[in-house]
Amino acid sequence: SMARFSLAKKTFKKNAIIKIVLASLFVLLFVGLKFWDSNAPVSIHEWNASPRTALILKPFAGTSLKLIYGEAFRNPDAFELYYDDGNITTKGNPGLGPERIRTYEAVVTQKLSNEFQGKLAIYRYEIRDLITQYLDRGDSLLQYRNVDAIEANGFEVTFLGKAIGVVEGRLSYSYADARDSASHARMSNSPRHLATLGLVTPLVHGRARAAFAAQYVGARLTLDGNTAKAYAVANLNVTAAHLL
Repeated sequence: SMARFSLAKKTFKKNAIIKIVLASLFVLLFVGLKFWDSNAPVSIHEWNASPRTALILKPFAGTSLKLIYGEAFRNPDAFELYYDDGNITTKGNPGLGPERIRTYEAVVTQKLSNEFQGKLAIYRYEIRDLITQYLDRGDSLLQYRNVDAIEANGFEVTFLGKAIGVVEGRLSYSYADARDSASHARMSNSPRHLATLGLVTPLVHGRARAAFAAQYVGARLTLDGNTAKAYAVANLNVTAAHLL
């Protein structure tokens, strides 16, 4: 077995990174902790820690299992903090804090043959203190506040491979259910169903290449409570070099 400890500090970003890696033939444990001093405005200037942990198991030949946990944050930008149009429609909020997220993921990757592999990922995201524009009923002005919390659960299935020895492809489908943590109402502009297809193949004895991509986006709720219809887009690109 092997154990490794490393500490890296990038002074130009004012952050410190601590990584601990424990590895054996069938198990890999990664623990990371990043400390950020992100030069945020004085009102929210503080050090923040973003931990990330991954346990990777290889129980069988061609099979890997990843269990991943992570945390992250986003500081408000200058517009969200300070924009003020003279109290006509909008006022600033210098006390606005960062929004934070916790992620839980389980990923299984299986080699199906020498040319194909499949992957299943199941996840849960928890977002708190989400920065949202809020109408202050006291003065009827809009202001950004940390008022919302969101949870999302879903999964993604992906297949990767090469057919006929030359055509490389990727096919994936994902399902996501994002809701307000308090009311359990579905989030707007958040489709439940997404699917993608990508194919790449060489042409003219490798002197050119054709790539096809397609994407499907399921129906979404709009801010006014209506539904935006599902749609699909596709494109084909052909690139060539040194044909003559």
